[in-house]
Amino acid sequence: MTNRKKQRGKQRSEATNKTKRVAERRRPLLVEQTHGGALLSGGVPGNRGGTGRPPSAIRLMLRGSLEQRIEILEAIIDNATSKDADRIRALDLLAKYGLGRSFELSGPDAGPVEVDVEEVRERLMQRIARIAARNRID
Repeated sequence: MTNRKKQRGKQRSEATNKTKRVAERRRPLLVEQTHGGALLSGGVPGNRGGTGRPPSAIRLMLRGSLEQRIEILEAIIDNATSKDADRIRALDLLAKYGLGRSFELSGPDAGPVEVDVEEVRERLMQRIARIAARNRID
């Protein structure tokens, strides 16, 4: 091995050792716990902790924000100079949140679905009996 290669290897190992020393200095002390484990004092570096804002609060804020922006979406749709893709996207967004996504069942000839309560009750009782028989312990 040449002298030059030895110098490079030494420089790399010194840099690695320095990085390790800096990391060790930044790491908080371990605090032993009664269950035998240990926690870092002050928590994990870089993690501020906490769960953040509850999703319901975020949804509430976004609903208010969206409500204020409806006029913008309507302006995009009504503007003849807007790109067709932008108009379609704005219309799609208004439709999704204005109409919602509903699923509807219908019977024959798009009429109401007829349900025989006695038939449903009988089928339910049969299913319960099968489950009970399967799980019976002798």
